Amino acid sequence: ALGLFKGWMQLRFDGSAKTCIRSLNTIHGSKTSKAAALDKTQWVEACYLAGYPDDAGIVFDLMDWECDGKVTVKELKCLDNWPSPAEWLLARPNEEAAEAFRDCLTRKYSNSVKAWCVGIDTLNTGRVTWQEFKRAALRLHFKEDI
Repeated sequence: ALGLFKGWMQLRFDGSAKTCIRSLNTIHGSKTSKAAALDKTQWVEACYLAGYPDDAGIVFDLMDWECDGKVTVKELKCLDNWPSPAEWLLARPNEEAAEAFRDCLTRKYSNSVKAWCVGIDTLNTGRVTWQEFKRAALRLHFKEDI
């Protein structure tokens, strides 16, 4: 959720927490809160009106780390210092593509254990990085959303 919000904030507000909270605070043309501290209802409505496509309530719950029922620029500033999230954190779930990838693996390797050991986890570490996963998709000539 935070990765998607950070990506949206970068596109919509040039990645600045200060610009984001000021814009959300004045989304109706006048300040919603004099202190630019938005409660959950104000936050969710402002994010919706600004075009945030996901559940702003979840973002609010994660960002209200002072647990005072408000999100402020101070709380959002941690996102300013967070490097751009990894590509896979910003991706939307795609069940159809996941199923197509599993089908592709099954056609090539016959069973899931062989697919994992030979096709995906080629370094035999028991885990794969995003780059390793993408290479596996390339080796399979998988053209859909990964």
